Amino acid sequence: MGTGDQAGTWGTTTNNNFQYILEQAIAGWQQVPITSANQILTYLNGSSSTASLNQSIYAALQFTGASSTFSVFTPNSATKLYIINNATSYTATLAVSSAGSATTPAGTTISLPAGTTVAVYTDGTNFYAQNNYFPSGLTVNGTMSATSFSGAGTGLTGTATGLNIGGNAATATTATSVNNVAGGAAGEVHYQSAANTTAFTAVGSAGQILQSNGTGAPTWVSTFSGTAANVSGTVAIANGGTGQTTATAAFNALSPITTAGDLIIGNGANSATRLPIGSNTYVLTSNGTTASWQPASGGSGGGISSVTGTSGQVNASTTGGAVTLSLPSTLTGINTTGNAATATTATSATSATTATSATTAAGLSSGSWTITVSGTKIYFAYGGTNKGSLDSSGNFIVAGNVTAYGTP
Repeated sequence: MGTGDQAGTWGTTTNNNFQYILEQAIAGWQQVPITSANQILTYLNGSSSTASLNQSIYAALQFTGASSTFSVFTPNSATKLYIINNATSYTATLAVSSAGSATTPAGTTISLPAGTTVAVYTDGTNFYAQNNYFPSGLTVNGTMSATSFSGAGTGLTGTATGLNIGGNAATATTATSVNNVAGGAAGEVHYQSAANTTAFTAVGSAGQILQSNGTGAPTWVSTFSGTAANVSGTVAIANGGTGQTTATAAFNALSPITTAGDLIIGNGANSATRLPIGSNTYVLTSNGTTASWQPASGGSGGGISSVTGTSGQVNASTTGGAVTLSLPSTLTGINTTGNAATATTATSATSATTATSATTAAGLSSGSWTITVSGTKIYFAYGGTNKGSLDSSGNFIVAGNVTAYGTP
């Protein structure tokens, strides 16, 4: 509107200029439906302007309705401050049009991820973020998401709750949780190799365990060396232990026996099994291959059916205690080097207290009478005193009288 124009009617034009240019540039808000992958904001300066025809003038814009990533261009080279809310599900790119309605950028651009709100400004050629430095620090009450953090100084300090770093943290004094560490490969383990220096182990083989070497890099090993002092707790049988904490309980846990009287016998190389207790009077018998309980030989009484020794002799010794032999009524070829208290037949005996017949005997006794052989004589003693003798020539000598044809 020129000087002196619209006399009496200039108020309408002036009000439109204030409403669609000045007021909206300062505090105006408008939704911008995105209908193109490359969309230019509308601009119409003048009294006929409307909100939809003058999008680029508004201070705050909300993008809606995009179906893919998109770019939004400002149509003029004017400087401007914007607050942009990308309410779409796709990334938006802000740029200054290189020539009015052209969809090529005149300078640098800014990307706005889906769901973000940002304050930006343009110098008529380039777009810039409004804030990239906070001299007094930045306090965020809630969740803060960032693609990257950069700058000099100590970086982030204090405690951050809900802080998501989508890019890389090149240097961090303390990282409570790190999703990815640059430089590693699949299967490698990150470790501290020196002060403020990190490294990665080589990839181990299947079944290996990571062992500390005290200093230096840990290594993957196939076997673990140490003593029982290195193991705490109770080791289950499935893991090579006994599942017990005392020797008796450990033996019982591994033993195959279940009942009193059971025995443990080998049933193969490095293998053992349970032999149940045998029946009463059964004896443990070997067949040359294994052992088993079998009835005792010689009948149910468990006696001795035969004695094997020097031909014609049975030798009994009392060194280990009394030995009793129960013999049949007739013995043939039995030599007794000790005493035979009672014998039906004694082929040879040093002394036979009572004998029905003695083929050979060094001495016989019955009651107070004793008959002994010495050299070529036989002596007859009573009560230990010789009463008579008979030599090999037939001479019979007695200490008392000899009566012939008398009654004995």
